[in-house]
Amino acid sequence: MMIGRHRVRALTATLGLLATTALALVVPGTAHAGCVAGTEFTHSLTVNGTVYVTENPVNGTCNDNNYYQTYFTSQFAGWRASEHIQNDGEWESHYGGYDTNSYYLSYTDNNSHSLITLCLDNGSVWYCGWGSNYTYTSGFDHTYSGVNTGF
Repeated sequence: MMIGRHRVRALTATLGLLATTALALVVPGTAHAGCVAGTEFTHSLTVNGTVYVTENPVNGTCNDNNYYQTYFTSQFAGWRASEHIQNDGEWESHYGGYDTNSYYLSYTDNNSHSLITLCLDNGSVWYCGWGSNYTYTSGFDHTYSGVNTGF
């Protein structure tokens, strides 16, 4: 009788581990933006291994005061970088020039929690996303965003 109980327990534990592993593989993790646990991180929009846009938060901006400051930059002359920020369902957009200069932006929200999408466009085609997840479209698309918290 004891052997039967041990087998049931072992089988239950094994099935539980398999279910957890399968769920971890199916459900993607959250991509984090500029602030993570009070620390600034540089992020990018990367297409097929090539960095298209970088986003560099200002040192000290991750301080839980609801005010975020960063610079965003296109890596290609003739292409424009833009950063799009969502708070409470509303998107606001910040555009650079069609050059490789860094552009400053700042924004305030009500809960230190926003989504960020980086884009690169040449006036007719757009790459938008976060990290290596992106869309190729004819306009701004926020399918892929990073979650920015703690600023």
